[in-house]
Amino acid sequence: MLSQIMRYLFKPNAFMKAVIERHKKELGWPAVAPVIGIHVRRGDKVHGPKAEAKPHHLSEYMQHADRFMRSHGARHIYISTDEPNLLDEEGAAVPKSAALLFDRREYRVPEGSGWLASNHKSFNRTAEATNAIRNIWLLSHCDFFVGTISSFFGRASVLIGTGHGILEDFASVDEDPWGLFPHWSGPTGGELLEKCGACARYSYP
Repeated sequence: MLSQIMRYLFKPNAFMKAVIERHKKELGWPAVAPVIGIHVRRGDKVHGPKAEAKPHHLSEYMQHADRFMRSHGARHIYISTDEPNLLDEEGAAVPKSAALLFDRREYRVPEGSGWLASNHKSFNRTAEATNAIRNIWLLSHCDFFVGTISSFFGRASVLIGTGHGILEDFASVDEDPWGLFPHWSGPTGGELLEKCGACARYSYP
């Protein structure tokens, strides 16, 4: 299954394990309580001449997070994003009862991968890669996921989380353009890609 292959490929080595555990401790990651993972992709994915998708406001993600909080008793929300000012956006309301797991000190590049490619000498590529792997691994260890299934981070997190056997349910604020998740894709953009309980029974092509 593709989920098991992705899980194997992203399996952290000793260095990454130490990085991940240190970051979880800094964030206050709960040992037992369920976590909702949110990935918000911005940058060149949604802006500029090579944009591939439309931007979605944080409030759209929070609507689904609030649903998971009410239906499953989850309280902790982990947010991964390339937008440094995400939580400062107007109307970006985080549920008052939420325990937010978000590192404001993380180096983020809102210009996207195109800027990274053309300015590769001005940033630490090892640190950038480490951050990306760490974020995907943490998202894949969340009990619930909210993101954009059109994003690699979103697809990877769902697949690896399925491989872990941890992911209980997920929601996407956009539709699946590649048809990787036909059982949950809604007929219109923005519908939930739900019912992830069937993930364990579904063999990915």
